[in-house]
Amino acid sequence: MKNKKNKKKAITFGVFVAAFCVLTAVSSELKSSLDSQNMAKRWSADGSEFAQISVFYPDSTVESYDENEAERLHLKVENKMEEESYKSKNEESNIFTDAYSSVVTKLNVCTQEGAGYSTADIGVVGVGRNFFAFHPLELLYGNYLYEDELRNDRVILDEEAAWKLFASSNVIGMKIYINGVQAEVAGVVKHEEGKAVEKSYPESSLIYVHYSLLEKIGGSKSLATYEAVLPNPVDNYAKNIFLENYGVDTTSAVEGDENPEDSLPVVIIDNTKRYSVSSLWKSLKNFEKSTVITRPIAFPYWENAARVINTRLTLLFVFMIIAATYIIITVIIFIAKCYLNRKWHLKPFIEMLTDKYTYKKRTRDYIDVDVNLIDGKESRYE
Repeated sequence: MKNKKNKKKAITFGVFVAAFCVLTAVSSELKSSLDSQNMAKRWSADGSEFAQISVFYPDSTVESYDENEAERLHLKVENKMEEESYKSKNEESNIFTDAYSSVVTKLNVCTQEGAGYSTADIGVVGVGRNFFAFHPLELLYGNYLYEDELRNDRVILDEEAAWKLFASSNVIGMKIYINGVQAEVAGVVKHEEGKAVEKSYPESSLIYVHYSLLEKIGGSKSLATYEAVLPNPVDNYAKNIFLENYGVDTTSAVEGDENPEDSLPVVIIDNTKRYSVSSLWKSLKNFEKSTVITRPIAFPYWENAARVINTRLTLLFVFMIIAATYIIITVIIFIAKCYLNRKWHLKPFIEMLTDKYTYKKRTRDYIDVDVNLIDGKESRYE
């Protein structure tokens, strides 16, 4: 009966250990599932400490930020790097990189190919700087858009937009008209996969254009996000640069439950540590609060997808805590039982060592030592 009970306990313990391993593997997979969250890891291939910071702006109906804000932040970081004398190990590369993008504007897009031209309302996003380094969407055909291009009329279609307009994805060099303005298809991309992205991706599909083209085609120039990867030699160094830019005193301690970030018109996130144990524990403690968005922020689809993943990781974290607690308690109980049922005892062993040590000490203390000269040499007798 006892053996049967012990066997049952062993099986239960094995199930919990297996469950903990599976949960750990799933969590690890989720953390690396969004390429847009791993730019710092790609940028710091030499092992240096870098952080990826994202700034999200309010909806254009409340307060509008445009490319001037992105350029101002770029200069802010650049001056900070010069002030701190940061230099890249590779002299030909920069110590930091950044990107920005506008809110999605749904515009009329058509092909105007004779009488049977295709037309659709498709979401248009203006992008600047190294946007496709932060969002390395899979290229099906063609090339990405680049900041230093002489032309700004080249666009990127996602796969869904290409099929809506041309019933094909191999449409490089084809012409489209966005609100009557002609543009050339430079590439076709496939958006990131996963249920989190599927839940967050716009139903209208997307076209990526140079930010400078937005005004011409009638798109909104309101910024949705500014992203940067920069050195982070100590915890929160990179994020504090942006917090200070928006008036947060990072040198003073936060009193009570008040968080000065909650009063900012923008949301600043350190993507590098958002899935760390400490961040997940914080999300767990503030789970209800974290699901409520009180500020009218224009989050892009990749940030919404990251928030979905964060919620899933928080729930997985709860189960991991339960499994780990059971495993630790079981191991402690097992060790305690082994100790209580032991056939050896520690006390006699300690007494034996004590007696041996004290015996030698007593011998040294109480046996006289004579020193005599024998044949001109000293000899010691105990």
